Amino acid sequence: MEESLITLNGREAALLAGALSIFGFWSFEQPAARALVTTDMRRRVSPVGDAVYSRWQARLKVARLWYPPDMGTPELVAQRGTVPDAVVVRSSELDVAIAALTLVDLEFSSNWDRFLGLAPGPLEWYGLDRTDVGLLQARLEAGRVAAWEVTLNGKEAALMVGALAIAASDLVGNQDAIELPTQPCHEPFDATGREIDRRWQSRMNGAGLGLPRFAPFTPEFVQRRGQIQDALVITGDEIEDAITGLDITMLEFARSWGEFCMVATSMHEFYGVVPGDLAVLRAKLQARDPGRGGQGPRTRSRSLASYAFLRPPFTLQFPYMTEDKLRAYAAWFHDVTPARIAELARAIQRTPGFEGWQPDRSPSSLEGLGQWLQAQAEADDPGGEVADAGDAALADELVNRTLFLGMDLGMYVAEVVLRNLLCIRWHQVFWDEQCADYGQPVLIGPGMAPINPVRLMAIQAYRAIRRQPIDLRGLYDDWEKMDTPCVNLT
Repeated sequence: MEESLITLNGREAALLAGALSIFGFWSFEQPAARALVTTDMRRRVSPVGDAVYSRWQARLKVARLWYPPDMGTPELVAQRGTVPDAVVVRSSELDVAIAALTLVDLEFSSNWDRFLGLAPGPLEWYGLDRTDVGLLQARLEAGRVAAWEVTLNGKEAALMVGALAIAASDLVGNQDAIELPTQPCHEPFDATGREIDRRWQSRMNGAGLGLPRFAPFTPEFVQRRGQIQDALVITGDEIEDAITGLDITMLEFARSWGEFCMVATSMHEFYGVVPGDLAVLRAKLQARDPGRGGQGPRTRSRSLASYAFLRPPFTLQFPYMTEDKLRAYAAWFHDVTPARIAELARAIQRTPGFEGWQPDRSPSSLEGLGQWLQAQAEADDPGGEVADAGDAALADELVNRTLFLGMDLGMYVAEVVLRNLLCIRWHQVFWDEQCADYGQPVLIGPGMAPINPVRLMAIQAYRAIRRQPIDLRGLYDDWEKMDTPCVNLT
């Protein structure tokens, strides 16, 4: 499987190398940072750090900018910082790299000079500051998400929609195809297929190639639809459902391709689709599904199969956003909260054993929420093989999908706090640009430090993946103990 690569300039390379070095040896003091450090991640950081440093060193030697540490000067370091292609970071290294930067941000948010002093090399000569950490994190996160996206042309989109429609139907009779999904297939494939078909038809409408209402299809019209190069983008869990849908279709119609073209609903004979196209499309999707690695279907949490993960319409690079943008972000955050909690509740209630969970904003609801969060990690990784020592690519997928829940989980936990602790209210941090929560909505109250519920729940989600105990009700009880009579906090 071809890996995605992200190219860093000299300043970014120096910052990442320093963060990876700190991750490898530093005993973190801040509780939020310590919560993210696991034995498995410590084990992985050394080879990743060595590989990144070796590639950076080799590139600088080619540019004639490599020299022993004691021979550097500010001028030479400045030249290093301008190298546009100083090092590449591989997709398999992204989770460790992002974790290292996150830890640096949490640990040294109030003492940046301490980080500069601990990291190897004269980082201060690169002119780096804490805002550079957030910018590099955003770049790497964007690269990680991009590695999860596949763009299909019109012909591929039609084939994909047809395969998912078959997988969701009662037409599958081949025993191998019936047994292929590790959990009942109809509901998740139907949800994924309907969502993919909706986006595909929206793209076709935008291209002036929407389905004709009062005229029949013609081969020429369908072929024009097939030639659209960016007809559909599928992401995340959709990729896995898509691969399994193609597997089912290949098994079911191995000897009757004409029957597939007749049963599928997208005029496949006009697109010129042939049986070999299924295998070609499957290989294209598999190359972008880090959880597969050519190993075929595997178990994962079906309650998240059709989860509409949040995609904020902001960069989330808070230190670089204007105050107007930050206020717009906060307004958007509060506006979408009801819809996001509803989406979270639907996912929980689709999970066996959690059908009765209700988002009633009660402290007791946090007990079920925490149990459900832990169950997602256990369903994704039965036995903890990935989290403990196994497939690094699958571990990367688990981190991505579960951490994407952090914002929705944080919204709900905040609602519980606001409903039951009357002196707590929302606030937005503007007083310190070096604060890790600058520009973000936080909860404040008398006698307690500001709480960023999104950051807090992302950490809890990460702990769940790593089989560390989480106690959301216990967190609430701690806040309740700190709650004091209301005072004017403005």
